[in-house]
Amino acid sequence: MKDLKKNKIEFFFSRIFHKRLRPKIHEFKYKNFYISIPVRTYSLNQDKGNFFFGLNRNSFVSVNNKDHGDGSPLIAWIEKILLQYKINNADGEIWLSTFPKILGIGFKPVSFWFCENKKKQTVAVIVEVNNTFKQREIYVLSPPDERDFLVNGQTLTSKKIFFVSPFIEINGTYKFRFFRNTLSCNETSRIELIDEQGPLIVTAISSEKVRTSSSFFPILMVYYVFLPLLTAARINWQAFKLWLKGIKLITRKA
Repeated sequence: MKDLKKNKIEFFFSRIFHKRLRPKIHEFKYKNFYISIPVRTYSLNQDKGNFFFGLNRNSFVSVNNKDHGDGSPLIAWIEKILLQYKINNADGEIWLSTFPKILGIGFKPVSFWFCENKKKQTVAVIVEVNNTFKQREIYVLSPPDERDFLVNGQTLTSKKIFFVSPFIEINGTYKFRFFRNTLSCNETSRIELIDEQGPLIVTAISSEKVRTSSSFFPILMVYYVFLPLLTAARINWQAFKLWLKGIKLITRKA
């Protein structure tokens, strides 16, 4: 556990891509502010943040237990999930990559828990999805073959079990692909939804670590750091545009 103390929160500038292929093409791209928290490291530290960033405190940028899992402490929840799904080799760091709240405001459509072993290899990814109806679901992904860790670009599949959009039925299969470069601190998560007719949705979050050495850093930071405030509004705006295109609404089941 001593090595975990070296891990620090990583801040990213991210690009979000989303494309619907049927029955009409609908595509959009957004920029956003994204962070990755070393959950085990933070569980060892007494200091839970400062004025700029805080965990469960009133900071400018914040992440809160209540917005993840079942609301219990992050480390307690994720270790419970690992135990439940019999993932026994996640004995290294656990990185929570997510959209933070800004001034206590924000919406997290998706978060990714990258669970590593002591060799810093990713052995499992827990995909945590929220919808605008205040519901939450997880997809637990682990190596489907003889390997005990995941490789970059490996395809992982899971049946769609959660209502996310009022324009997409709870039907089909997700294909997940993750690319993580710990040296350059780049991270991409790609999700494709396949139904009986073929590919329906392609979405991706590509993130690049904030480089404070850049002369443009102050300007970029001011621009990006407020973008999470717009997430819910963007979702509703895109839903309105789909409705205008005549895409059929799907009734949500209780």
